[in-house]
Amino acid sequence: MARHRLNHSGSPNQTARGDRAALSAKARHLLAPTLITLGQRPFLFGDTPTLVDAALYGNCMMLEEGDPQLLATLSPLLVNYARKLEAFRDRQSSL
Repeated sequence: MARHRLNHSGSPNQTARGDRAALSAKARHLLAPTLITLGQRPFLFGDTPTLVDAALYGNCMMLEEGDPQLLATLSPLLVNYARKLEAFRDRQSSL
């Protein structure tokens, strides 16, 4: 017997475009305060990353892994943020 994951509409293994658009809109709404902060400073609490940045970065990477365009669709700021964290990590590992 095959198992099917159901979304809220009851369709097995399918996410309608409207569902994805609605989820993206909700994510942008929930991320709005974070995006405002990232528009004002390089990292969430200033000029150097903290554990909170690592947590947000992990979520960003999961989104990118699932769909390489999704992070950019949510906000180009998130893409820039992720690349800044990677550059910081690379500079630290070369010391």
